[in-house]
Amino acid sequence: ESGAELTAEGAPAERLYLFLKGRAAVKVRSPEGQQVPIDELGPGELLGWGAVMEPHVYTASAWTTEPSEAVVVPGAQLRELCDTNKHIGYQVAKSIGEVMSRRFGQAVGGRGGQAAEEREAAQLRRFGIFAELDEVDLESVGHIAHLQEYEAAQELTTEGEAAERLYLFLEGKAAVKVRGPDGRQVLIDELGPGELLGWGAVMEPHIYTASAWTTERSKVIVVPGDELRALCETNKHIGYQVARGVGEVISRRFGRVLAGRAGQGITGRELDELRQFKIFAELDAADLEAMSQIVYVQEFEAGRQVIEEGAPAEQMYLFLRGSAAVKVVSPEGKQVVIDEVGPGELVGWGAVMEPHVYAASAWTSEPSEVIVVPGDRLRELCETNPHLGYQVVKGVGEVMSRRFGQTVAGHGLAELHQFKIFADLDLADLDSISRVAYIEEFEAGEELITEGAPAERLYLFLKGKAAVKVRSEGRMVVIDELGPGEVLGWAALMEPNVYTASAWTTEPSEVIVVPGNRLRELCETNKRMGYRVGRGIGEVISRRFGQAIGARGDLREKDLRAFGGEERVIWDNGELQLTTEAVLIGMDSDSPEVIPLETVFDVEVQGDSVVFHVHGGDVCSPPVDDPERLAALTHDAMLRTRFAHRRRGYYLTSN
Repeated sequence: ESGAELTAEGAPAERLYLFLKGRAAVKVRSPEGQQVPIDELGPGELLGWGAVMEPHVYTASAWTTEPSEAVVVPGAQLRELCDTNKHIGYQVAKSIGEVMSRRFGQAVGGRGGQAAEEREAAQLRRFGIFAELDEVDLESVGHIAHLQEYEAAQELTTEGEAAERLYLFLEGKAAVKVRGPDGRQVLIDELGPGELLGWGAVMEPHIYTASAWTTERSKVIVVPGDELRALCETNKHIGYQVARGVGEVISRRFGRVLAGRAGQGITGRELDELRQFKIFAELDAADLEAMSQIVYVQEFEAGRQVIEEGAPAEQMYLFLRGSAAVKVVSPEGKQVVIDEVGPGELVGWGAVMEPHVYAASAWTSEPSEVIVVPGDRLRELCETNPHLGYQVVKGVGEVMSRRFGQTVAGHGLAELHQFKIFADLDLADLDSISRVAYIEEFEAGEELITEGAPAERLYLFLKGKAAVKVRSEGRMVVIDELGPGEVLGWAALMEPNVYTASAWTTEPSEVIVVPGNRLRELCETNKRMGYRVGRGIGEVISRRFGQAIGARGDLREKDLRAFGGEERVIWDNGELQLTTEAVLIGMDSDSPEVIPLETVFDVEVQGDSVVFHVHGGDVCSPPVDDPERLAALTHDAMLRTRFAHRRRGYYLTSN
């Protein structure tokens, strides 16, 4: 009911409350003994995290302000469950930490309407690192802290020097800067009221990791680092609360610095924004603090080259603002755009992944702000901290997975799998192919393949269309039209590696180009990949040619036009014709002999003729100009029919 007390400040925290309906007022007792409202909770919010977090004491009192419905979780049972199931424990602790971070992102003491001249101990409660301390602990900290005023432009901390003081801002602002590799001071954050500076005074190795200057007249609480550390050693409750609070501040601060939100008030969203970078998504506050000591923020003008294909991968770049075009050199020596990255994305994962060489080049396409991560420092950190290393490498692997899907398919890995020849490949196989494939754009009317020419490339259509034609009786006959998701030039993989048709784009098109020789090498050295790619091509061929088309009709017209592109003419010298369905001998007569390819089990050359070994007897062709080529094409077409589902005897049926 309304007015029911749920938690009592200082009492054992026995229950966690999750609000479904209604509201509750949260209050703390001020040094003057008054109950001061510090927060109001509603649906979707929780109360009583002391049931999970040591020392398991409620840090505030709370009463319902209207009839309410809440999920009640017994603290002892939840802690036992978290201890026995580390996955649950980690998720619960992490989520409660984030709730605490958001809740104490607001100045706790500053919402109680106390006077501006309140004592230092009361003012300390405004800061998240002291928010959970009771009156006695606050008084202890108040005894060693003092108020001090600074004029604008006074230096408070110096990067690399001993961290002797912790600064808590009551009024005014300060700019925080770090020195980049080029020696310049780079602004990484701006602090204001309710925020702290100099956490190195608490966290080992007690060195300031940045420099800071006041940017206007400021009033701060100064806490001597050695005295605070001594207090934490003698009072473990204070020590635990301060250490945890500083960790949460570091987490929020690093999130804000990296997300480009310097100078804005704490909203609780910074940590989520940091985790837009997949490589940091699972890091805890300690890991983030370690990362913060090796990275820096840098700005680039438009047109600045960030990475160079083939060069040692010395830095990884995480984009906060702006964008960059990623390009690779095609086999023809052209720079081909394969991707464009923007905020929340990274380039240069070679800084993490062996052999530590950039696999592409990248130029900023507009003014950009990026986080620069030195590769050697990051690898060293990953080596000395296996947990951090695992999370970073896993995150980079997931980025690579998404990027390869984006590079190849424009939208993701799922779209790549629309190409049946790659549908069964795993990430390792796709990564191997990514190193030899590239995206190229073609204008309408460009010739992609030429009938009879060596099959050097496989084309996978992302956008646009192409008309496939064969030459018959001196004219080009359209036998098929391809579009997005379809494959052209599979002869690049199938012997004798000769294109059996010609193809031209009929509109502006974007395709993945896979050099045939490189793909064949991959399939040779990786038999599993070769089997899967070969099986995929077989299924493509089966779909393309698997059904006999249309009514019987005139045989010559059927073979030349292929009725909708299902059947193709591969060879035609006027007297003999080879299609993807059959060999037709005596085309200049009224009743040609038809040999369905599915009945042919072998071919051989005898002089100027080709012998087709057919179930039921051999058939010899008339003399031809190039019997070796006819035999090779027939053998190739014969093998393709093994994948196809055909109507037996189609050619042999009567009108």
